[in-house]
Amino acid sequence: MRFDRAANRVELFERYSLKKPVKKITLTLMTPCEVQRDAAGQLTLGPVRVFYDASVFSPVTEEIKIVDNERLHDSWGDRLFRVLLVAENPIARGEWRLQITQR
Repeated sequence: MRFDRAANRVELFERYSLKKPVKKITLTLMTPCEVQRDAAGQLTLGPVRVFYDASVFSPVTEEIKIVDNERLHDSWGDRLFRVLLVAENPIARGEWRLQITQR
């Protein structure tokens, strides 16, 4: 992970090497903000944008209602959103990069 102060963005780098083929790999992001799909490879989460490689990842968004956990509810509100970035049939060795910037 790297914070680029000049560009005011966070970059996440992931290198991986698989011992055997897998059907999918999922990266997970959690946010209290509603998620908008702006364009291929770009999501808006409240005040930030997340950029990802649309040729590798397919985003799936899940809403998680917080009703039974008072401590979580006090910190996060009524709900959270889970963003799953799913890579189907990933290559055996590779690297990924996500960028998070202000809107």
